[in-house]
Amino acid sequence: TWLLERSERISRGIRLPTSIPSNETDLATWDDFKQRATWHEVLCPHGWTSPDGDHWTRPGKSQGLSARVGKAADGTSILAVWSSNAGPLSPRIGSDKRELNKFEAYKLLNHSGDASAAAKDTYSRGYGSRHDKATSDQIAEGLPAKHV
Repeated sequence: TWLLERSERISRGIRLPTSIPSNETDLATWDDFKQRATWHEVLCPHGWTSPDGDHWTRPGKSQGLSARVGKAADGTSILAVWSSNAGPLSPRIGSDKRELNKFEAYKLLNHSGDASAAAKDTYSRGYGSRHDKATSDQIAEGLPAKHV
């Protein structure tokens, strides 16, 4: 009956959605990245070093610490940077530290702060929900969706 109703709607010229709507289990690219990426993946390609994954030294500094990993109130892993020589991760003028989640640090280090470019990049690397999309014709004909 569902398929018959859909076919009738198409034949009467009623416009159907071009893809299946997403649901509440969707995970945004940046949220997935914040959960699954590691600080090593974010920082090491830019010369940061760490003896334990929690305490970090900025590039160009041979000893001492520049940042530390902690938890935000919501449980998100954050990097607290206090070095004023930490490049794009440095605290803002007038502030003694800067707290960043993994996606914020990634977008600053890799995309000059461009969130859209960082989201596209991380999506291409496998972060974020993937969906099977189906056209209205496929839905009406009962054909399987294509994976995109």
